Amino acid sequence: MRPVRYNVAATLDGCIAGPQGEYDWIPDDPAVDFAGLFARVDTVLLGRRSYELVLRDGAAATWPAGARVYVFSRTLRAADHPGVTVVNEGAAETVAALRAEPGDGEIWLYGGGELFRSLLAAGQVDAVEVTVAPVLLGGGVPLLPPGVARTALRLTHTQVYPSGMVALHYAVPGARPAVPAAPTTAGGDTAARGDTAARGDAAARGDAAARGDAALGGDARAAGDARAAGDAAGAERALITSRVIDAPPEAVFDALRDPVRLARWWGPRGFTIEVHRFEFRPAGRWHLLMHGPGGATYAMEHVFVEVDPPRRVVFDHLPVGGAGDHAFRMTIALERERGRADHPASREARPYAHVEADRDAEGDAGGDAGDRTRVHWRQEFETPDERARVEAFVRVANEQNLDRLAREVLGSAPMTVLETARLILREFDEARDAPFVLRLLNEPSFIENVVDKGVRTLDGARAYIRTGPAASYAANGFGLWHVGLRGTDASPGPSIGMCGLIRRDILPDIDLGYALLPEYAGQGYALEAAAACLRFAQEHVGAARVLAVVSPGNERSLRLLQKLGFAREGMVRMAPEEDEILLLGTRL
Repeated sequence: MRPVRYNVAATLDGCIAGPQGEYDWIPDDPAVDFAGLFARVDTVLLGRRSYELVLRDGAAATWPAGARVYVFSRTLRAADHPGVTVVNEGAAETVAALRAEPGDGEIWLYGGGELFRSLLAAGQVDAVEVTVAPVLLGGGVPLLPPGVARTALRLTHTQVYPSGMVALHYAVPGARPAVPAAPTTAGGDTAARGDTAARGDAAARGDAAARGDAALGGDARAAGDARAAGDAAGAERALITSRVIDAPPEAVFDALRDPVRLARWWGPRGFTIEVHRFEFRPAGRWHLLMHGPGGATYAMEHVFVEVDPPRRVVFDHLPVGGAGDHAFRMTIALERERGRADHPASREARPYAHVEADRDAEGDAGGDAGDRTRVHWRQEFETPDERARVEAFVRVANEQNLDRLAREVLGSAPMTVLETARLILREFDEARDAPFVLRLLNEPSFIENVVDKGVRTLDGARAYIRTGPAASYAANGFGLWHVGLRGTDASPGPSIGMCGLIRRDILPDIDLGYALLPEYAGQGYALEAAAACLRFAQEHVGAARVLAVVSPGNERSLRLLQKLGFAREGMVRMAPEEDEILLLGTRL
């Protein structure tokens, strides 16, 4: 994995530039070996302000000749800056893909502080290297702007220069593997395990079969493998989840056995696969390439251990090289259930409620009895430590994988995500919801308290859904969801607003967003929907903290957030041309 190094000079009071971007306070010390420091740098990352400084003063561009330069800005146009790569959104995903590239080159995070903050929060910084100058500015551009969680560092190097400058180099122990959105899923995605370069080379060479034969090595895992449900040692190594799908086991099994259908749903959201070999039988091999949202590709290999239609499929994921690649055994068991779906009004907020039902609720009043399938999803690693290292990523990714399986089996209707006593939150549908979105985005209360999106036509509303909520579902597994009142199968309830979770590069944590049509305000709907989204963030995203941004004059929204446990943390500017607004946060 190619490391990202945030290497900057800073004053003793923590400024990386003066109030006007000046850096004349940095001593000219000939003992500093810039050539040695950056000998392996082949890629440079800059924020807009740092890039404008370089344009103003070419001497500031101290990186090696020939290095690739990426500028992260929401406002710059790529056509106006042909000498660099302009990235308007998805900073974390772009940097994750750069880290995952093969080779041993290094990536210099040149600055500034805002870009450092967003990449640090996303786990995409491997080293912080600060050369402290013996000067106090009393104000300027901070090394790290406020709003990021506490981060412990590990000292790796110090050096004192004749000028009085002191170099302090730290490793970031919490840096994520090369593609953070790609955990070790049932599909064997290895992006979250940091061995991307070796896998990328392997995929290019096409030597998957040879590596699989070597890795199998007689399958030493089979001896003494404790896979019975009651085996305590096996349970310590396993990650287990389940989902009820309103279709018989035969229908679910068909989505497992057909490689064309499998390619449509296998892996977390935002990932696609190419199946290159699929021998659906014991000892048969399954080779695939998985393409991540950051552009990286991962070669994966599996060997089927058991195929028992329509009840059970077991396969081994084989490591393809590198210490970070974990072997595991995947067991997918399909259990036929007969009974009724649980009564909607008795549910608390529950994710993916249209495909999930508790066995204890089968006798409640509800729909017609019929066959459905409880999918048991068990992923067992070789040691408890390996399980623990990937658990946070894998649990979320496996839920996303089951979401996609349910959608493949049940059809392409908009996916219900959460249900509460009065509301249904589902994914937005471009064709179905454009008229409602057009009205909501043009309500005076939305324009005043949120922002004017400039959406004035149905085509604009469809584009907003496609590039906003729908793109977030694919990239993150969450986004802004449609909020509707409960109705009946024959007469769905009315659309009343939107509510959900948003990931923004400018903020260190996901934030909560919501908006209702004015006729539904003041009835507790926003509080009910927002509380359900916070539980989703904790239980299915694994978030420990959620933020919210609100206009200072929006007293109704401030009162709602305070009821949810949010507290003020400061002010934030969401875009250079916008006024500062309140930033609030809560721990889950």
